[in-house]
Amino acid sequence: MVTISEKYFPNEPTKPFVHTAIPGPESKKQLAELAEVYDTKAAYFITDYYKSLGNYIADADGNLLLDSYCQISSIALGYNNPELLKVAKSDEMAVALANRPALACFPSTDYKQILKDGLLAVAPKEKRWKVIHSRRTDFGYGESISWNW
Repeated sequence: MVTISEKYFPNEPTKPFVHTAIPGPESKKQLAELAEVYDTKAAYFITDYYKSLGNYIADADGNLLLDSYCQISSIALGYNNPELLKVAKSDEMAVALANRPALACFPSTDYKQILKDGLLAVAPKEKRWKVIHSRRTDFGYGESISWNW
């Protein structure tokens, strides 16, 4: 039987591959260059998002690490998820990315349908759910979903 991970990431590595220190020489070089125009104090290494796959994050030195951080869990569906990449090529995604709407203040004409087809479609059916923005941090990390009393 094929697992969900194998379905979406048939070529996902089976284990980490580390051949340099972390950060490695290429990451150190690129971090130094980036530091000329960006505050890099919080950066661990330079990531190669094109080579990251599934649960594995690749760095500029070719190291491949099992990523338990998952970009603060915002990448829980895996790096370069083929279904997410397919959706990212849609007109809806292009409009959302280009306009970065403050949805709590200015919900779009299709926002209710987007929520129904997406987030609410996977919510437990036995409860009534409502998407809310109650804290300023919600805007940075996506919508919060809570039980509507």
